[in-house]
Amino acid sequence: MLLGMEPHPPDRGPGRIIFLNGASSSGKSTLAKAMQEALPEPFLHVSSDHLVASGMLPARRDPDGPFAWWQQMRPRFFDGFHRCLPALAAAGNDLIVEHIIEFRAWREYLAALLDGLDVFLVGVHCDLAEIDRRERDQGDRRIGEGRSHVETDLIHTFGPYDFEVDTTNAVPGAVAASVLAAWRARTPRRVLRQRISGNRGTLFVPVATSLVACMSGRFAKLLSGHADRSGRLATPRPRAGLAARHRLPPA
Repeated sequence: MLLGMEPHPPDRGPGRIIFLNGASSSGKSTLAKAMQEALPEPFLHVSSDHLVASGMLPARRDPDGPFAWWQQMRPRFFDGFHRCLPALAAAGNDLIVEHIIEFRAWREYLAALLDGLDVFLVGVHCDLAEIDRRERDQGDRRIGEGRSHVETDLIHTFGPYDFEVDTTNAVPGAVAASVLAAWRARTPRRVLRQRISGNRGTLFVPVATSLVACMSGRFAKLLSGHADRSGRLATPRPRAGLAARHRLPPA
């Protein structure tokens, strides 16, 4: 390699995205790290929390004006975070994204931004009492925040998932293995653009592939369709419909 010359790796096309959506303290970060360690190829672990922890945000908060957090700074921050995802993938980076899709509009916006990319959407669930316990034990979390993501924001009701896990009693390595097994068996069909019934009257479109990691730690494969070694779609198996409904206590 010549000194002073910027290296240029061969073009490999856009990166793949494994997208984890779940409440605060549901285990997304632990799962993302376990997946990153288990994967044989480099995947970037991308989270808005990483940006916050870097100190990039000003500490000043005002009730109004340009430093108003909820009305000014926060929307721009998350808009920028969402826009950085397709940019990172377009540069050829594989991504593990952990996020809280707080609004139905966010899911629709992400679907538009990530259109044409290989996105595998994973719902990360956890028992609400366990989320409460984790918040108390960690000491740096706002008590009740994770519960509010599920019961108030209804983050798991904006559309189906390609795969779902429950981290309540599960071992992180085992959950990571189940997600990666489902990701490797993914079909070309994706669910990010699909929505369930909401305030716009959208109809639910069935999930193409659903593999749910149960709370007991035994991973029940509820595969509705998968690709064989040649990449062709195999005959669909009967599905139990677990990904078609929100499995945690309703709001």
